Amino acid sequence: LAKEAAEARKRAEEDCLAKEAVEAAKKAEQERVAQEARREEENRLFKEEQEREERAERERLEQEAAEAARKAEEERLAAEAAKQAEADRLAKEAAEAAKRAEEMRLAKEAAEREAAEAARKAQEARLAREAAEAAKKAEEDRLRRAAEEAERKKEAERQAILSAEAEAKRKKEQEAAQYAQKIMEELQRKPVSQGEARIQEELSVAAKWIASAEAILICAGSGGTAAPLQLPGGMVYQNAKDFAKSYPWLANFGYTSAKDCAKLCEDDRLSLDEKWGFWGHHSHNVRVNFQLDKRCVRSLESMLANKDYFIYTCSTDGSFERAGFDKDRIYTPQGDWSYYQCQTPCSRDSVFKRYSVPEQLLANMGTKGKPPAMPTPRCDKCNGPCFPNVRMGDWFTHEMYDASQERFIKWIEKHAASKTNLVVIELDGCFKTDRIMRFPLESILSEMAEAALIRLSTEVHPFVPSIVERAVGLPVSKFADVLQALPKANSDVTELEQRILDERRDRSRGKGKGSSQEQLHWRRVLGHLRDEFFNRAYEKSI
Repeated sequence: LAKEAAEARKRAEEDCLAKEAVEAAKKAEQERVAQEARREEENRLFKEEQEREERAERERLEQEAAEAARKAEEERLAAEAAKQAEADRLAKEAAEAAKRAEEMRLAKEAAEREAAEAARKAQEARLAREAAEAAKKAEEDRLRRAAEEAERKKEAERQAILSAEAEAKRKKEQEAAQYAQKIMEELQRKPVSQGEARIQEELSVAAKWIASAEAILICAGSGGTAAPLQLPGGMVYQNAKDFAKSYPWLANFGYTSAKDCAKLCEDDRLSLDEKWGFWGHHSHNVRVNFQLDKRCVRSLESMLANKDYFIYTCSTDGSFERAGFDKDRIYTPQGDWSYYQCQTPCSRDSVFKRYSVPEQLLANMGTKGKPPAMPTPRCDKCNGPCFPNVRMGDWFTHEMYDASQERFIKWIEKHAASKTNLVVIELDGCFKTDRIMRFPLESILSEMAEAALIRLSTEVHPFVPSIVERAVGLPVSKFADVLQALPKANSDVTELEQRILDERRDRSRGKGKGSSQEQLHWRRVLGHLRDEFFNRAYEKSI
């Protein structure tokens, strides 16, 4: 059994090996057949590719041949077309030449006809012109005779007018001579006082200084007394009647002038809207309603004509700008009613252009009783309430006037460096504005030996500081009168000027140099005008 089993296993193994050999041979045959099939397919594809290339080559050659034939045909047709076009061109040129020849012949005939017509018209025009000239000459002769007659009448009328004017002038001169004789008789009976004679002498010296000045600095104080450009009716800073007429209801609160109204900021009896009722209307009045004194304006214009000038004014009403003076030559350290500012203020530049005043507010300002109210302007930056940008309290900010102050300083420095013949005309400064105007003004003059000061003041005896050598003080009641009188004063006063200067030097030497009082420098004062501390100290000192 074991032997049979071993033989059975052996036969099974041999059968398995034989089966595997048959399968391997079968696979090998299948691979050979598949390889031959692949080779045959590749040969077939190669032949097909060669055939496609041969066909493509034949087609390319056929296309080239067709293209060559087409080009040849096109060239033949183009040559024939060019030949035909040339023939057409020559024919057309021949036709045009014939046409031009015909046109020239017709034009020549037309020109000959026009020339004949023009000659006929020229003959007619010449005859008409001769007739018109004859008529014109006749008309001119008539008009000349009429003009001569009118001129004779006009001359007769002119002579009559001249005779009447001469008679009126003779009468006026006779009256003036009689008046002068009367004045001389009165003067002989009552001699001119020494003070009046001195004023006339200083007036003449001032006129000479102005006439010879190369540059003029106008300095004006604040308030009604220093508003020389305003006429009566707008003197609300000092005239109680003018103030009551413009703001009647404020009398109920004890205010008698616009100067007193600086205290409105602290008046708890009025609301802020009611305070703005006054401020709004007042800004409209000083900028629009109140009339300027044209005599005073013309006098200042004539003095400043052809002069390098600057205006330093403590007035906040904008009179000089309204009068037409250059805004870039005006410095207003006290502020301007054209602007308003943050009450706090939240920043130095929280200053804004003039607000519009409601029409109904302007209509209600002329009645007594409860003051009209105006909506309080608000700050564009913090939305807080605003006040006018006028130096009425320690909240005032100078930001809007920094640039004009810089221009003023450069103007002074330029004339100081070039030793310009500078004349300063002060229009009624006062003790309130000493710190703002007089202190820097007198400091500037003390540095410029060539400069002269003409102080016009409503004070009876205007004070002229000894530190300024060339200075005169003239008491005036009306600025327009003295400003008009200045250019008319006698300018040939060299000896008189020298005598006045010698007297001032003698008085100055008599006072001595031992004073311990500190002289305030103008740069220091101008610098302080921008400081909040100065604003507080200034208001307390007032």
